[in-house]
Amino acid sequence: MSEPRDPVGMVGDDARWLDGNGVAGLLAEVFGAEVTAVVRGCGSCGIEAAVGAHRAYRGAGVVLRCPGCGDVAILIAQLPDRNVVQVRGTWAFELQEAETLQRYDVSLVTSMLLVAPMIGVLSGVVLLGEPFTLRIAFGALLTLGGVAVVLMRERRRVGEERAA
Repeated sequence: MSEPRDPVGMVGDDARWLDGNGVAGLLAEVFGAEVTAVVRGCGSCGIEAAVGAHRAYRGAGVVLRCPGCGDVAILIAQLPDRNVVQVRGTWAFELQEAETLQRYDVSLVTSMLLVAPMIGVLSGVVLLGEPFTLRIAFGALLTLGGVAVVLMRERRRVGEERAA
């Protein structure tokens, strides 16, 4: 099987590009969702390809190029206080926020995550016979107390919103 055509630069072991999946983390950070499966239509050659199939070139920023003709699809520059993004071609996709974060305040969701390690420690005590010390009991009480404070605040906030 032959190497894929690279209209812009080199191919093979010395290639200076990654496929679009190689910058999936950056794309998810910029767009707030996984976008490598999103199909993009190139305005120059008309090819439709998933973002993950595009060629990613790193330099001062990241440039994604069309896998068919090499035309620029996305330019991303990460600055200390913001991301600068330029998108070209035909794009159509819908980003949905996580339902949990839409429905609940972030402080409530993150405080509930504190319970997970506590469950792990208590499971070790019950299932594996790990010693239950005063330090574990104190830590569990502090964690549950903090979660209770957040839950009470959230309940009061929801009650005030319903009354308004």
